[in-house]
Amino acid sequence: MAFRNPAMRKVVMVAEKPSLAKTLAGFLSTNRCTKGMIDVVGQVSRPLPLFEWDAPWPVTGEIVHYLMSSTYGHINEIEFVEEFRDWRKDPEGLFTCGVMKQPADPHAGVGRQLTGLGRNADFLVLWLDCDKEGENICFEVMDCIVPVMRKSPPMQRIYRAQFSALTAHDIQEALQHLRTPNQDEARSVDARMELDLRIGCAFTRFQTRFFKHKYGAEALRTTTMPFGPCQTPTLGFVVERHMAIQNFQPEPFWQVKVDVDIPGSGVLTLHWKRNRTLDRALAERILLSLRRHRFITVANVTSLEKRKLRPAALNTVQLLRLASSRLGMSPDEAMRIAEKLYMEGFISYPRTETTRYPSSFDRMSTLTNLGGDDEIGRWAAKLIYEVSDSRQVGKDRGDHPPIIPLKKPTVGLRNGDRAFLLYELICNYFLAGLASDCIYLEKTVVFDVEGERFQLDGVEVMEPGYTDILTNERMRFREVPGIAVGSSVGVRDCGLREDATRPPDYLSESDLIDLMEKHEIGTDASIAVHIQSIFKRNFAFLNDQRKIVPTPMGSALIGAYQALDDDLVKPQIRSTLERDLKLIAG
Repeated sequence: MAFRNPAMRKVVMVAEKPSLAKTLAGFLSTNRCTKGMIDVVGQVSRPLPLFEWDAPWPVTGEIVHYLMSSTYGHINEIEFVEEFRDWRKDPEGLFTCGVMKQPADPHAGVGRQLTGLGRNADFLVLWLDCDKEGENICFEVMDCIVPVMRKSPPMQRIYRAQFSALTAHDIQEALQHLRTPNQDEARSVDARMELDLRIGCAFTRFQTRFFKHKYGAEALRTTTMPFGPCQTPTLGFVVERHMAIQNFQPEPFWQVKVDVDIPGSGVLTLHWKRNRTLDRALAERILLSLRRHRFITVANVTSLEKRKLRPAALNTVQLLRLASSRLGMSPDEAMRIAEKLYMEGFISYPRTETTRYPSSFDRMSTLTNLGGDDEIGRWAAKLIYEVSDSRQVGKDRGDHPPIIPLKKPTVGLRNGDRAFLLYELICNYFLAGLASDCIYLEKTVVFDVEGERFQLDGVEVMEPGYTDILTNERMRFREVPGIAVGSSVGVRDCGLREDATRPPDYLSESDLIDLMEKHEIGTDASIAVHIQSIFKRNFAFLNDQRKIVPTPMGSALIGAYQALDDDLVKPQIRSTLERDLKLIAG
């Protein structure tokens, strides 16, 4: 530990990861900190870094000695009391037995190291990730440090830093506007962990016993059959779609096709307003009426100006959805890359439910930071000088601001392939969200044949707006000939097309994310984990088209739950639980 003036007060700071502690210390000390390790008595498998410097303390204005270190995530984990860790115990007892917190990694000695660091500290500043999980770790850190801190004179000594981006400006601002830790949010995480432990372990023990007795351990090819309170409804969605495909019975349907000859435009095919019918006799009657007419009349012509709205700002779920559908990235891979981009300062905090920029959002500075001679830089420069549309889209969930890019890509990032693809996706959706809407004319010419409607549909793009950035969302120009109401056109040909309904496709990862969000299964921080768990546990796999298919084991497991109690698989139980946990968090 570096020398410090004993008269200086001591401010201990703790981040969630060693790499984050290094970054924060660099910003806060303007790269004038010394680096070492926490002094600790005895052996530890994961020594914690220590960064030290002297600087003003915003709370009192005096010069203090700062000590920045970190955890490795959660310090503790929740576990049953010793007696109920025995698998021979009746699983039903796990719902009422005692639980306790214990070190997540006893050999790492994280708690012991933090206690040594915090001894006689005057102040503690918690720089854990700014979500409920991070808030919970704040209180784990406090349990290690607060008992050994100075107690007098009486004053506030525990502070929480709130930040959403790893930039020097954001981190300095966070230090100037410290708040107190939120115990309600921490308690909601404690409640979730305890419920997941009790429910998960009880059902895991029960079903492992059952399946081993029924099929034998060798047939299962696994020592345990894990049950997850979020994993199960997630797998339920996959199996439900699989069963819909397996049980699908095709139905024949008929479409009436009409080709008309329009002067100056040639032969065009009309769209039947009904689209299709399951009634063959009806289709044949309509076809007969058409064949009685050599000409058909224009009943109505409309031209409506419409808007294709620019996208809302990115939140975690939308990022995972886009990474899957546009880049073929699994949610697990997308979150790992997003966290790496955040730690390296390329994007803001990637775990958020909010899709609406705050009133304090600095559009000009953010766009300026992206300026350059590449496509992203050119669009950023163009949007700086465009008049901003003040109309806000999206929702403010009261957590972190939306995910945005913070700086231009480096050569190293450009060579990072997958990381750059995700960064580029974030940039393009950020820029598109600041551009104007796409404005187009929707033109329709309706023909009437004895009360049956057929039509020509056209699109004329007036202002492409954001679709010039998100080119995959461009609208295809479809010309509609200029025909007045009452005009007649010749029928060139008409007939019936017979087809059959098709089964739904297997769910994509993007589809599954949509269902989980809709039914409130998991959180923005855990959706990727739950999807990955059904693959890791051999309950489902991705086929060659990146669609999710259940394994025989996954299907059998959901079938067994449904035979016992259909509610075990339905998402309503978990979504109700998630809403109750939000009430705890306030």
